[in-house]
Amino acid sequence: MLIALLIIIFLLIWSVRSERMPGPTPIPFFGNSLQIKSHPNGVLQYFVENCKRFGPVTRFWIGSKPLVMITDFDDIEILLRTLDHTKKSITYDYIKPLLGEGLVTASGKGWHSDRKMLTPAFHYDIIKRFLHIFRGRVEILLENLEEKVGGDVFDVHESAMGITLDLENERNSTYRKALKTVLRLCQDRTFNPFWRSDFVFRRSKAGSEFFQCLDIINDFSMNIINERRRQLKDADYSQLMIDENGEEMKKPFLDSMLMDGTFSDQKILDQVNTIIFAGHESIANGISFTLYNLGQNQDVQRKVYEELLMTCGRNLHHFTATNFRETKYMNMVLRETFRMYPSVPVFGRYVESDLKLKNTTITAGTSVSCFAYLSHRNPEVFPDPEVFDPERFADESRRGRHAYAQIPFSAGPRSCIGQKFALVQVKLVLGEVLRRYAILPGQKIGQIRSMFTLKPEGGIRIRVRRRSSSVVMIFTYRRGTWNS
Repeated sequence: MLIALLIIIFLLIWSVRSERMPGPTPIPFFGNSLQIKSHPNGVLQYFVENCKRFGPVTRFWIGSKPLVMITDFDDIEILLRTLDHTKKSITYDYIKPLLGEGLVTASGKGWHSDRKMLTPAFHYDIIKRFLHIFRGRVEILLENLEEKVGGDVFDVHESAMGITLDLENERNSTYRKALKTVLRLCQDRTFNPFWRSDFVFRRSKAGSEFFQCLDIINDFSMNIINERRRQLKDADYSQLMIDENGEEMKKPFLDSMLMDGTFSDQKILDQVNTIIFAGHESIANGISFTLYNLGQNQDVQRKVYEELLMTCGRNLHHFTATNFRETKYMNMVLRETFRMYPSVPVFGRYVESDLKLKNTTITAGTSVSCFAYLSHRNPEVFPDPEVFDPERFADESRRGRHAYAQIPFSAGPRSCIGQKFALVQVKLVLGEVLRRYAILPGQKIGQIRSMFTLKPEGGIRIRVRRRSSSVVMIFTYRRGTWNS
């Protein structure tokens, strides 16, 4: 009798707090967590199916905590453009052991001051200085691809990981495996009602594995921090940071923190873990999904290759920051790839005061998530949204489109601080890969099951063929259209 009364009270509380907002029926105490966890097609597809069913504002319950998913462009803009709601949602709670108070998860004055201080470290001038380092990292991927020439399909995502981490280095490979495990367990914990308690999770087998892997990640990052600290101590930094014109250059990200004097070791560790994780995933996913799309769409690949030849000639090692601005068709390809496969499919905020959306009001104390993966597939704006079509991002096609229709790196004051770095690296990799190899169709990607970052079941599988240096391509370029 007492249990029945508690259930009734609990359901009444839900009814009042949800304000009749549409959404799947919750289970007392568990909310929708068990439904999410047990969905046969994975977490992402559970949210896709329910948001399509219930509309542009859909209410879920994560245990006793409300979570609202929004897909309308106007609503997304209202939430993301303001500084009133910058605190991250409950879906970020269980990734905080990894990212701590880094830029992704921090909030309030701490986030605002860190963001302001670190923004100059991602200036375009610094990106240009790191191009030679990026080129060195590309060689790792090219060596991996060379082994695949003429062979069967392979998971290009595994190879793309070498852009940010040297897979031939055992320590770095161990880091990569540890990060993969931590991300998987973060998602599992988010929707597992029995693991929400720190006391329970730490004593579980999964919790033990999680914190062992977290130690590996932290050791890896601290080695980077300490090595750079030693280098700065040994070098005359004032001379290192003077350019050829005798002017002082902007400081890179890690140098800025080490020399600032206000960052503790823990705070530096949080920021380094955040930047490595965010950059690692964005770059690897961007490369992998773009190569996959080029393999599946040979006509598009031909146009990208022809543009590279026209822009840079056959020696693409001279692909400069200026060239990046000239590769307009490649830009369209990347925008379309990130429309279909944004590295982070959801951006969440915690609403600390009532939020008036276009057609409803979200009550204070609610987590609200912008479901970019689904909003990018709005058929009214992107007809046949599952079809890869870079022409969607030609100038004439983009004219009049909502500014928040495609937001792969979020938007507003909490947009990704390193998105320029990521895009430059992806472009550089594509130029180097397409110079040497033709990408061939592999296997259609499987169901995407992950929620934190997109991961297709079975990987991203392509084939490669070495380009013949004797092939001469004849083409013309007139008024923005390709003819060959």
